[in-house]
Amino acid sequence: MKAKTNRTIIPNRANRCITIVIFIIIAANLIFFSAGCAKKPDNRPRDIGSGSETAEQEKNTYQPVFCGFYTNGSGPSSSYPSLEEQWPYIQEISPLWYYVWGDGTIEEEIDQKALDLAREKNIKVIPLVALAYNRSSVVLTEPAARQVAVQNLLRVIRENNYDGINIDIEIVKSSGRDYTPEMDGFTQFIKELSEEMKPLGQRLDVCLITLVDPPTDAAQIYDYKAICGLADRAVIMAYDYHRKGTRPGPVAPLPWAEDNIKAALAAGYSPQQLSLGIPGYGYDWPENGTECDVAAMKDVSNLIEEKGLSVKWHDDSKTPSLAHANREIWFENDCSIEEKINLMKKYQLAGCSMWRLGYDNDSFWQVISSKGFKRVF
Repeated sequence: MKAKTNRTIIPNRANRCITIVIFIIIAANLIFFSAGCAKKPDNRPRDIGSGSETAEQEKNTYQPVFCGFYTNGSGPSSSYPSLEEQWPYIQEISPLWYYVWGDGTIEEEIDQKALDLAREKNIKVIPLVALAYNRSSVVLTEPAARQVAVQNLLRVIRENNYDGINIDIEIVKSSGRDYTPEMDGFTQFIKELSEEMKPLGQRLDVCLITLVDPPTDAAQIYDYKAICGLADRAVIMAYDYHRKGTRPGPVAPLPWAEDNIKAALAAGYSPQQLSLGIPGYGYDWPENGTECDVAAMKDVSNLIEEKGLSVKWHDDSKTPSLAHANREIWFENDCSIEEKINLMKKYQLAGCSMWRLGYDNDSFWQVISSKGFKRVF
């Protein structure tokens, strides 16, 4: 477009003044933004499938980590066959090999065969550390016992060259008891461990009972905000919403899991600090009963195939259930697992941690494979 010819000619001195003013404005803007006054990023979830160029880049670079919890033992639900067969999809294992007693001593039950396989396949080994019988909490509240436990765990890490440890301390709650001393002691325990482990370069993980609607039989000994600055990774144990002692219902309803992710983010955790705990199991209740048995994914899928049973999908919880022989089974299948993995990806969490290897079936691993967990060799 041509410029108009009837314009006013500004003298050269005025031109120079305007040029100086413009230069000052531009320089001021550059200083303002370089000083950190631009809008800070927040922790709100981003949809990595939005189609934008940035979202597509994030989708291509986002590498979630699959961690499989591991327990010793043999039989149909043994963890070892799953590790042996599905290792290409497993980046980490957290085996339950260590128990802390009230005086700080450590009891160990290492499955050497599993450890050797993990080392051979370059799978990180970050063992679970639990309280002996989930009741011996003196180790948290007595400073001397706590320090003995810390030093024993450091020795265990060095001797076995582990990639870290995962503190899975859960206490069965006694009615009417105040667990503030255990909460303070647990935070101090994690603090002392963190200070000792940082120079070693190994990871400190913590398993956390859910903040929103936690299981009523578990003592809430976790100061989420305090632990946030101490642990490298936190596993949100988003399962057992319904369990032994409750009426039948979903073990891990999706809205509840999302509420707990939001609660952890609000407490200060970054998405890359969080791993979403997912169940490979459900529960089998008698009709109108509250006592129940574990229903592993593979056992339920076998039952469905053998008996030709119909599965009911619950869109509110994004979980399936079925009725059979005067019993009610709420469980996990490929559809519910996919919903949970999509939730993990929505918030771009570090990954997921599945309880436990041995409960899985083929359809579980098909979902894991399709969601980008396969390792690059």
